[in-house]
Amino acid sequence: MKRLMVRLSSAGVSLIELLISVCIVTVVVTTAAPNLTLFIQRQRTIAELNELSYAIRMARHLAIDTQRQISLCPAADFVHCDHSNWSVAKIIFHDRNNNRQRDANEELLYGSMPARTGIDISGPKRIVAFYGDGASSTPATFRLCPSKSQAKLERAIVISLQGRVRLSRDYNHDEVHELRPGIGIGCV
Repeated sequence: MKRLMVRLSSAGVSLIELLISVCIVTVVVTTAAPNLTLFIQRQRTIAELNELSYAIRMARHLAIDTQRQISLCPAADFVHCDHSNWSVAKIIFHDRNNNRQRDANEELLYGSMPARTGIDISGPKRIVAFYGDGASSTPATFRLCPSKSQAKLERAIVISLQGRVRLSRDYNHDEVHELRPGIGIGCV
């Protein structure tokens, strides 16, 4: 039997090969990094949009299922509603006495986490309530605005008087969402 013998002429890479590889990696990373950062920021905003949308839809469905008025409001301490800051945790509860606050005898039905760092949420300066038929106490618009003003990352949720929830869309395909065709979200 003949044996096949392989002779290795070199066991490593040359300095030139290593430098070329480092240059290629550097070009790829510097090209992809800005796009990757925007992608991550967009995914964080969408995740926050989904969480807020879930809380709103849950409040509406609980109102329909229980045939009672169910309220949604921001509350950092999960008790006292603070309508000036929708970026804190949000709570859902049955407001039995309609005082627009969660009292000690009113069960907490849902509590969310505060908004992620870098995303500011603005909303109505009042509680959002849903009635047994699914209607909303008032129409409302929630704006999700990145801390660094970038129109491509702005998103919104709109609640109609009938209680329907609608998300902002890119109507004209310019990668910027609008509330309605030609009407921007308006993050400042």
